[in-house]
This record gives sequence, structure tokens and C-alpha cells, in this order.
Amino acid sequence: DQVFAEAIARVAAANDGQKITVFEILTAVTFLLFAEHPAEAAIIEVGLGGRFDATNVIARPAVSVIMPVSMDHEAYLGDRVELIAAEKAGIIKPGCPVV
Repeated sequence: DQVFAEAIARVAAANDGQKITVFEILTAVTFLLFAEHPAEAAIIEVGLGGRFDATNVIARPAVSVIMPVSMDHEAYLGDRVELIAAEKAGIIKPGCPVV
């Protein structure tokens, strides 16, 4: 749709030549569109991990939800459940409830 295509073009124009992933572009487009078309609530799913994820820029989320931790994305998150859990816990912000 036109609004989405224009948002992608605006995000691409704002990028200063940094190499960014499709997920990062779509995350930026999502935040841009939410800023221009506010929603009462939005569920933002982390793409990979949490600590360094493109979605982990929300300063004061209403709540953070961490799904059961298992061995996944070991090449990026670590080769032990404890390491993966630590990466996923990176979405936790002070004063924010965690489920």
C-alpha cells in the first residue's frame, strides 16, 4: 500500500549509508507509522534475542514478556540456555513488569 511504500522510502532516505537488515528497516517503518498513526496498544515482537535487537529501543514499555527459553539461534545468542536467557532478558527495563 502507498503509506507503507512511502514509509519505507522515508526510512531509506534517513539512513546515512549504514548497512542495515530488512528486519531493522521494517522495525523503523513500524515505529514511524505508529508515531504517525498512534494505537492504544502495540505488541512488538523481538526479532532475535533481545539485548541488541532493533526493537529494544522502547524506553518505557508497559510490559515485557519473555517466552520459554530454549536452545535457539545459538550462533547469535550463545550455546547454553543460560546465555540465551541472558540475551532475551536484555529487553527488561527498570520499573517495567516482566511476564
